[in-house]
Amino acid sequence: LAALSLVEGAPLLSVLLWLGLAPAAMLLWRGLVDWLLLSARRRGWLLRRVAILGATERGMALARELRDEPSMGLSLLGFYDDRASSERVSVPPEVGPLLGAHADLVARARAGRVDIVYVALPLNAQARIRDLVQALSDSCVSVYVVADLLPIELTSGEWNAVGDVPVVSVVETPFWGVGGLLKRAEDLVLGAAMLLVAAGPMALIALAIKVTQGGPVLFRQRRYGLNGEEIVVLKFRTMCCAEDGA
Repeated sequence: LAALSLVEGAPLLSVLLWLGLAPAAMLLWRGLVDWLLLSARRRGWLLRRVAILGATERGMALARELRDEPSMGLSLLGFYDDRASSERVSVPPEVGPLLGAHADLVARARAGRVDIVYVALPLNAQARIRDLVQALSDSCVSVYVVADLLPIELTSGEWNAVGDVPVVSVVETPFWGVGGLLKRAEDLVLGAAMLLVAAGPMALIALAIKVTQGGPVLFRQRRYGLNGEEIVVLKFRTMCCAEDGA
């Protein structure tokens, strides 16, 4: 009470009310948000699509955690494993289907049909793990390694857990959650401001290309963006041809 009386300009009753109401309001708000998220995820909304590389015991343990905890918002697509049947465990249908091999997973992820990949291969499969991380490092897929200890280099790794199963974040997408919203807002605000500043010089460049070379001013190229969707990038044409290629 002595400490509260030192708050300048704040009556003691107001401070006591704030100390009581603020935690209650925060708990109520958090409970409401959790309830809304759980309700949405039970209806198939706000879900992240998950694939597991490696039909192993730890992979099945992870799959059971995903099945038993729908509140996490993770929907399991299935398992991928290109090892011989003698090297992998048999996955019961109620746990998840075996969808294909390593290459099939990479193709599906690059097509924007997977959001998270959990690598549950044994420790002696370091080459496969390294190949997968390299293949998906320029995509929008988050990659986690499921293991107790890993003798591979994880300079940017971060320990997390899915239920009781420990995982290591190897590649994390910046396009999910609050970080994704902040990045989108930053893109729109800063992009619009920079475009306004550059509009004058860009108009002069376009005029110079048209006067000196003729033909189209802009060169269109196809690239892939969020979730593997194809986007069109516009550039100033600085060469004679304007082909996009295969």
